[in-house]
Amino acid sequence: FEWMLEHRGAASVADRSGDFAQLALQGPRATPILSPLTSVPLAQVKPFAFGTGQVAGKRALVAHTGYTGEDGFEIYCDPAEARQIWDALLDAGRNDGLVPCGLGARDTLRLERALPLYGHELTAETTPLEAGLGWVVRLDKGEFIGAEALREQKRRGLTRKLIGFELIDPGIARQGYALRRHGEVVGAVTSGTKSPTLGKAIGLGYVATTCAEVGQRIAVDVRGREVAAAVVALPFYRRA
Repeated sequence: FEWMLEHRGAASVADRSGDFAQLALQGPRATPILSPLTSVPLAQVKPFAFGTGQVAGKRALVAHTGYTGEDGFEIYCDPAEARQIWDALLDAGRNDGLVPCGLGARDTLRLERALPLYGHELTAETTPLEAGLGWVVRLDKGEFIGAEALREQKRRGLTRKLIGFELIDPGIARQGYALRRHGEVVGAVTSGTKSPTLGKAIGLGYVATTCAEVGQRIAVDVRGREVAAAVVALPFYRRA
């Protein structure tokens, strides 16, 4: 918000974060669970679009979005009415296996889908080109903040890039652990966990571009012990 105020120019910016609560209904049964509860025609809401109406009798914005790698919706509502919508969702989804989950579960799911998270894969020191997000940057659309730096980086070529890896030996990669190649540090882990879906330890990290090829063997420094790993194609998991 402070950054927006600094760069707003003639625009008006207001922080309305406290005006909304957000509930994320995610998974392959999200549509049939939510449909009977909402006036929003979910079939007409395309991915990354939204509709407004009622959910469980309460006014809400329903976005066909999420950060889990599964289909689903994010529901924005008055904080005072979030509990009622929450309870209605759990009741409606009880027979479909709907359970409450927190940010720990969300973080595991987004990592399996290789979705970057700010403070991990995205920081003030990271560019979208390094993060594999060049597709969201239009360098030919005119001037914008960072355009000159990104054009120069693209011209010179990347020196590091984001990769996915699977551990070959037992261990868990944690944020900040060094990534090594032939004993030399070539990068660092940004996210890592034991994937419940895949049954294997996975991670994301930045490495020198010379070590980023799929199939490349690297090692994760787990508290002074080198644990073998291999660079793999992303995402780790893709829903049917």
